[in-house]
Amino acid sequence: QGLDVYAPIFLDEQIDGTKLFDVAGTFTDEFLSDTLGITNKIQGKKLQMAARRLCKNEMEFPVGTEFDSSEGKGDSDSYQFVLGAGKAIRAMDALVSTMTIGERAEMICRCDYAYGSEGTLSGTVPPFASLRFEVTLVGSNSV
Repeated sequence: QGLDVYAPIFLDEQIDGTKLFDVAGTFTDEFLSDTLGITNKIQGKKLQMAARRLCKNEMEFPVGTEFDSSEGKGDSDSYQFVLGAGKAIRAMDALVSTMTIGERAEMICRCDYAYGSEGTLSGTVPPFASLRFEVTLVGSNSV
């Protein structure tokens, strides 16, 4: 979302999760202009909205919440999909296409590579959620 350029400033200013979620107290006009160098009001509002969205996701979908797992179910119950067919989230397609059988990987994906602005239909994953997956490629069927 173009906000990654602010990460070093957040670290220098010790903007942690508590301060990040205190949008009204932290992201004042003075902080935006003096500390972050943002003079464009629209860019400042986008940053404030992003912080609010992060706060909402943290409250609705706490870090570490497990929403799906095939671990312990055996290979026959593992998640199966056709690579590139749009049946898996974009991040899963991208990751699995680079893996070899037996390889294990951890993936953290932002919302546009996961369930996006809609979340899941069941409501299990809220809108704009970033997700973490542990993936082991157990097999591949060539077409």
